[in-house]
Amino acid sequence: MSEPLRKLLCALAVMLLAPGFVFAQNGSIFGRVTDAETGEAIPGVNVVVAELNQGTASDGNGEFRIGDLPPATYTVRASFIGYDNFESIIEVGPGEDAEVNVELAAGEITLD
Repeated sequence: MSEPLRKLLCALAVMLLAPGFVFAQNGSIFGRVTDAETGEAIPGVNVVVAELNQGTASDGNGEFRIGDLPPATYTVRASFIGYDNFESIIEVGPGEDAEVNVELAAGEITLD
């Protein structure tokens, strides 16, 4: 194989692979939301990465995933009516999936 052709093939390979490396740098936060007393899954819990105002709701099994997060330290907040709010600091490294399991304690409900 000639030298110019080899250089061209290398350049093409770099251009094709480079976007994959860029996206691979982001990670995600995932976990499960449960009742602190019973251990049962809680669906529909609002889970948010505070710094990005990006979030999701837990599914029918209490599971959630927030993806495409740049590497950083984040504050994860979870809230649901009838339960105390949850907050945790978690670090997401380049291309890593960080797990945070949320246990919500029943809160007091008061009426004015």
